[in-house]
Amino acid sequence: MKKIVFKKSLFFILLTGIFIINSMAQPRGQGRVQDRSPRLLCLDVPDLTEKQQEKILELRAEQIQESAKHRAEMDKLRAEKRSLMLESTPDSDKLNSVIDEMTQLRAKQLKKNVANRQRIREELTENQRIYFDNYHMNRGRQSGNFQGRGGRGQRW
Repeated sequence: MKKIVFKKSLFFILLTGIFIINSMAQPRGQGRVQDRSPRLLCLDVPDLTEKQQEKILELRAEQIQESAKHRAEMDKLRAEKRSLMLESTPDSDKLNSVIDEMTQLRAKQLKKNVANRQRIREELTENQRIYFDNYHMNRGRQSGNFQGRGGRGQRW
């Protein structure tokens, strides 16, 4: 009798362990799906003409190219910063210089993002702009609570 209870208990513990391990192996959500959904491409604005859709996709393609260049440069600067920080006696002037470059590069990218958003707005009608602006003012918010940026995907 004790042997049967022991086997059932062991089986239950193993089964529970498998479920726990499986749930821990699942990827965590980033708060926003990082795909090529119409919402991410700003194609969910109502009543877009074919010409407007083409222009938005063209602007998005340009932004993706610029973002790839930006990421590559930032990765290079991050690697340089890490190597400087790992030296036995880090050179603070070089380190500060790299940090300044990173800051300038980030500011440049933010300005490009804003300019691109304005170029998209120029393609829209007044009603479409209202919808577009409202979407951008409220993105990242759920049920009235701010949820942060979510994933690292590029946004308009």
